[in-house]
Amino acid sequence: LIKKNYQSNSQVQNNQTLHSDCVKLKRSQNGTVFLINSCKFCKGVAIERKFSRVQRSSQQFFKLQSLQKISLNPKGASSVRIIAQVNCKT
Repeated sequence: LIKKNYQSNSQVQNNQTLHSDCVKLKRSQNGTVFLINSCKFCKGVAIERKFSRVQRSSQQFFKLQSLQKISLNPKGASSVRIIAQVNCKT
């Protein structure tokens, strides 16, 4: 189960619009989950993995370059969601 959660709306900082929905979770046909940055600039992303048997979660942080796609290791989690994304510092 993939949950989408985008906590921040588009904001304006240094006369640039920050796109809060550039990075998305996608599942391939074989079940692999990917983080995909669809924007033309670097994004920092935080994900949360939830574990149903022990009712706990863990967080992990990624830096995705422009148009980068990375596969996520589920690490035994029952669900994964994006909890935050920000523009990388320049």
